[in-house]
Amino acid sequence: MKSKTRIGDNIPQSRQIIYDVKINLTKNKNKTWNGKWTIGKATTNDIIGTSKQDSSMEELLENIAKDFKYEFLLDEQGSFLELINWKEIQELSSKVLENMIAKLQEKDKNLSQTSIENIQKNAGVLFSNKENIEKFLIQDVKLFFDLQGTGFKKNKNFNQKIQTQNPFTNDPVEQDVKIGYKEAYSDGTFNVNVSQKIDKQSLMFSLENTMKKMSENSNKTKIEDFKKKLLNFGVEVSNTYIISSKTGFVESILSEKNTLMNNTNLTNKIVILAK
Repeated sequence: MKSKTRIGDNIPQSRQIIYDVKINLTKNKNKTWNGKWTIGKATTNDIIGTSKQDSSMEELLENIAKDFKYEFLLDEQGSFLELINWKEIQELSSKVLENMIAKLQEKDKNLSQTSIENIQKNAGVLFSNKENIEKFLIQDVKLFFDLQGTGFKKNKNFNQKIQTQNPFTNDPVEQDVKIGYKEAYSDGTFNVNVSQKIDKQSLMFSLENTMKKMSENSNKTKIEDFKKKLLNFGVEVSNTYIISSKTGFVESILSEKNTLMNNTNLTNKIVILAK
């Protein structure tokens, strides 16, 4: 289940997107695991504050991955190793992009050829090769298996700095990551939290470069206006896992990404529940 909430000028907007995912795991002779992650049809519920136009476009974006089947390899402990069928995902993503552009052209008869080419070029980066597909198109899969094989001790936290990469500009974006065991429950599960705080300076630099690259008619005025909006900008992510102490498998995940920009707060929530 996914839910998105926007709060700006005291006007909240909320949507909820629910879809089923089927996960199949098969153990190999070398003790690795083959996995399949199949996405079902998304159901979108408007709660408050979203227009029909916004709803139809967001529903399109959420349904583009319907029936995608990600085939991947896990190590002996269940940690993600690689996406196996990335070429298939690349072909499907290309078709999805074509369909999205066709929908945009239906909605905007004046959409320029330059704008279409910019969309093709910039969105195409996300599935241009295996590495980018693994980074940007299977985030839910990697989120689910992220902590497999990791050992935890009560009141023991892990802190580290990591770098991610902006797919459009290749700029490095730094993050402070904290992983901590929180508490155990009587049903034989325990709680682990992973928090990420994005470095504001490197993120602002990356977003400014993205704006310059993606804008059809970039000029100094637009860029300066965009930089002003980034003055109060910030991104924080919190992932809370409920894990079985008997099997080591994840039973639920609550992922919350909070973005503050120009006095508007956007919260994206992803909830994954094992059935």
